[in-house]
Amino acid sequence: MLPVTAALVTLVLLGAGCKPAPTPGEPAGQEAAEPAVKQTIGTGDCRHDYYPLMPGYSVSYRQTYGERQVNYVMTITEADDKRAKMEFKFDQIAEVGKEFTFTQELSCSGGNLMPDGYLDMSEAFGGPKVRIETEEIEGVLMPEGLQNGSVWTSSYVMKMTPADSSHPMAAYGAMKSDVSVVNTVVGEETITVPAGTFDTLKVESVSTTTTEMTGLPNMPPSETTMTEYEWWARGVGMVKSESGDGSSVIEAIDVDVP
Repeated sequence: MLPVTAALVTLVLLGAGCKPAPTPGEPAGQEAAEPAVKQTIGTGDCRHDYYPLMPGYSVSYRQTYGERQVNYVMTITEADDKRAKMEFKFDQIAEVGKEFTFTQELSCSGGNLMPDGYLDMSEAFGGPKVRIETEEIEGVLMPEGLQNGSVWTSSYVMKMTPADSSHPMAAYGAMKSDVSVVNTVVGEETITVPAGTFDTLKVESVSTTTTEMTGLPNMPPSETTMTEYEWWARGVGMVKSESGDGSSVIEAIDVDVP
């Protein structure tokens, strides 16, 4: 597997069923209480407590996996009441020998944030260049009203074809992956990263991916499950993510909120 970590996966795994679950101790059927303090940033349908969709908002991240490190900056380059455009710029990576820039667009509806398609960054990590076609999308990237106890599910279907015909996978046709994710806010934590100390919501994401080679119909599909954690600060965004086994960690090293 390529070391594409939780922060990157977060941008492509989509959610549905965004209504927060009742907080512990609440009677069944009662609506969960709204957070006491609002720090929504953005305008119109793109206003969100934990994702500041404003032009100029940026976070610099450091990703550590094993003895390797990669730095990149996420910036909101465009945003209005309904849409936002994100840019991910990676520093020059020694193994690849150049910088990389990727973009992702989001649409917004009532505070729910939805990506327009799968964002592939594997090339920045030395992975093979692959053409990715998003065939189905359901749900949202980040629901409105995020709070302790919120639960939402995610699903998407994508088709991957090697851009280079000499790649061994090209002989077997495209690879198709179905991904389903269960996201849960599992608690509140105060954490310290290079960018500072933040009060956060901790999100657990458990993803199940079923993959099949379309050119090998007799080969049974493979299935993998992965757990990742993210820490989101109100009015700031994601300040940390970590793979379930601790092998890959992303930390914010600088945050600029307009």
